[in-house]
Amino acid sequence: MQATSLVRKNSLVNDISLIFVFSGLMVLSACIRIPLFFTPVPFTLQTLILYASIIVLRKKAFFSQLIYLALGSGGLSVFANGGAGLIYLFGPTGGYLLGFLFVAVVFPYLYPTKKSFISSLAFFTLASAVIYLFGLVHLVFFHRLSISVALLSGFYPFIPGAIVKIVIASGFAARCK
Repeated sequence: MQATSLVRKNSLVNDISLIFVFSGLMVLSACIRIPLFFTPVPFTLQTLILYASIIVLRKKAFFSQLIYLALGSGGLSVFANGGAGLIYLFGPTGGYLLGFLFVAVVFPYLYPTKKSFISSLAFFTLASAVIYLFGLVHLVFFHRLSISVALLSGFYPFIPGAIVKIVIASGFAARCK
């Protein structure tokens, strides 16, 4: 009985450690960004880190995103473009950030039981579409951009990078059976 509680305790310590690791990786991936001159939305590796957190943490991925958003909303400059504060969530990238949280909450329940490359590809493509939907809705309703301008500044330029990140995450998921 004592060994069982020790294993559970170590499992909890591992889970908490991984949650903080993925929160930290979100911060780092926000710092590694490529600004695009025609849009306030930069290219980052954050979605790749989000996908990896879902692969590793599953339902606990939510906590890593919650910590990341809490750090930034609380005033630490952890968001892309060095942003911080609760007001940042109302800026141009706020919808994408909320999309990260939504995907981290909902998508672990949709995670494919058959972890093939193809099923992972479909899964992460859907997750990416949801994140972009959150971002685009935010740009249209909070920043009053037309749908065509929102697509030009918040979706189309990011498709090639999204495809690369989806392929990498799908390969990782398929190898982590």
